[in-house]
Amino acid sequence: MRVHGAAGARERFLAPLYAHLDRYGLDHISEVADGEAPHTPGGTPFQAWSLAELLPSKSCSACRERDAGGTSPNRVKLQVLLAANEETSMPKSRPVNQIDTVEGSRLHSADCARWQHGGPYLSERQWGTVREDYSEFGTAWEYLPHDHARSRAYRWGEDGLAGFGNSSLNWCVSLALWNGCDPILKERLFGLTNQEGNHGEDVKELYFYVDGTPTHSWMRMLYKYPHRAFLYADLVDENARRSADLPEYEVLDTGVFDDGRYFDVLVDYAKHTPDDILMRVTIENRGDVAAALDVLPQIWARNTWS
Repeated sequence: MRVHGAAGARERFLAPLYAHLDRYGLDHISEVADGEAPHTPGGTPFQAWSLAELLPSKSCSACRERDAGGTSPNRVKLQVLLAANEETSMPKSRPVNQIDTVEGSRLHSADCARWQHGGPYLSERQWGTVREDYSEFGTAWEYLPHDHARSRAYRWGEDGLAGFGNSSLNWCVSLALWNGCDPILKERLFGLTNQEGNHGEDVKELYFYVDGTPTHSWMRMLYKYPHRAFLYADLVDENARRSADLPEYEVLDTGVFDDGRYFDVLVDYAKHTPDDILMRVTIENRGDVAAALDVLPQIWARNTWS
């Protein structure tokens, strides 16, 4: 980023952008803004390439908070929840010649494309995207919210929790969960559309892609599911009440994880051959009381009607 002009021009130019980090999309830069003052932001609140231009000039507020030794309440909660999962991470790698590894031999083999034919191609969410927009007035982001996803057929893709599929998504695999309290199955990640969130569209879940190989010969994903009912309506209503100047209302803010009663759902995919694929689901109750969880692996053929 270069700013030309008299002394102080750079600081005057960048000051509003620094202030923007703490307002519209926290620690991010929005997609567009009005050309005239006060340069009201618009579009998506989180635009990676816009932020990338600014970060070399000044650390974002989250980095400044970290460097000062402080931390947010939600960050503390998340650190506590993740402390139990250290054993799920891969050991630290040692410098080796890539070709000398088993994965390296796959990548440099004539069968590489076959190994990569199956992988994490199933979307986290197909709802709330322009891909499924058939609205009368072009309201793409609101046309198909999460609440509609379980009742409507997608046309241009599919979604699922811990999803796996072939590259054309003719066949899809995912996981469904039910804690006995929720009004619906947990089949896909929950979140808000662009209009529902006070900082735009956002997924409100605790999920982590732990590790994986480039050929997708092995992949691991972790999802945290509370014993208590997931507070869908609370997340929608509270975020709707908040203005863009306020922080987002996250799943950790609901208190549903405060008692430490939740399930760790660890999903591994491993390939013996490009076409011999294993899905392993490991459930661990992290709470101090017994609790039931219904687990339903799902496989389906995508609807490809014309």
